[in-house]
Amino acid sequence: MKTELEKAFTDLCAAAGKNDARLLPDIFDAPEAMDEMEVPSLRHFLSQNEVVLHKVEAMDPAPGTEEADLARACYSYRPNKLKKEAEPFSSEYTWFLFRKAPGSATWKAADKGLYLKRLSETREWRRMEGEKIRHYFDYSIKKSMDSINAGCAQQEYAGVLDFLGEKGGSFPLDYFVYDDAKSLPELGLEACASGARWVFSGHPCDLFQLSCHSLKSVNGRIPRFFLFGFAAYYTHIVAGGRYPIFNFSREEFSQKAAEMLRDMPPTSVGLVASNVEFDRWAQVVSYFLHLSRKPFSAQTLLLLYASSFIKFLFESEDIAPTAIERKEIILKVLKKGNADNFENVFKETVGLKLRKAEKLWLKALAKGRG
Repeated sequence: MKTELEKAFTDLCAAAGKNDARLLPDIFDAPEAMDEMEVPSLRHFLSQNEVVLHKVEAMDPAPGTEEADLARACYSYRPNKLKKEAEPFSSEYTWFLFRKAPGSATWKAADKGLYLKRLSETREWRRMEGEKIRHYFDYSIKKSMDSINAGCAQQEYAGVLDFLGEKGGSFPLDYFVYDDAKSLPELGLEACASGARWVFSGHPCDLFQLSCHSLKSVNGRIPRFFLFGFAAYYTHIVAGGRYPIFNFSREEFSQKAAEMLRDMPPTSVGLVASNVEFDRWAQVVSYFLHLSRKPFSAQTLLLLYASSFIKFLFESEDIAPTAIERKEIILKVLKKGNADNFENVFKETVGLKLRKAEKLWLKALAKGRG
């Protein structure tokens, strides 16, 4: 098994490193896995770093079976060897998940939701069935609030889907709730996350991640800037502050956004439609905050910037005269746009260039109406 997984890891890195979409379908076991991997970002990472496979870890077989069909390929990395003095490899392992389909001898890159599902099964996490969400609670979490929290999540999820005009999948969403008192590295993940078919969070009703999942399930290739902007806007503004993202009310949003974003390192919305550029800009913002000693985190600033732009699109008469028209137009953009075509989709759907909309937003933001 080790040899086959080493080959699968090598094949994934080689295919991702080449700008040839024809190579990718044979590497992944499903389109959702390819979307989750964010191949352009992976390609950029591989161009900047040297990666070394350290070990492969087979997961326990599914209950009732004997053969391992899921495995993690753990690797470390360092800045590429074009530099004069090679830096040491990272001490922390990151990993890709691989899956072997029944009856097949080939390992293919897979969705991390499969890892979470198997983890919850083999560790016997508590399972709670719902109409639209199937919750898995880490065994160490107290049971007393399970049903209340799960019920809240069902209701909030239905609200997000209704806002998007979607019905949800034919199967319940898998929602994995880890214990905050335990370390995430024990579970092999770094933080809350979501995919097209799953949510992973320390809170059983994480509206931000539910919003991310709901939009991802419709458009798996939506740029992260717009994905996070929509999720923060919906959670903090549309949902009425039930699960606030920021430490100020939605009524104070425009004023606080104008104040906090005044000295923001410059970028353009069209540029950060690329996930690679979004990551670069996030590093700049983090460095800026470190030097300026601002009293908030880079994550807060990034979410505020993105959600302020999304809020402008949904609420400004520059986009369309009525709220109903604006919602229809912007949701169409969010459901269709990806890193390769976002500016074109925006212009065709909205009737404005993305850069023009950005200028209108910045003008409104300067007046405290962002």
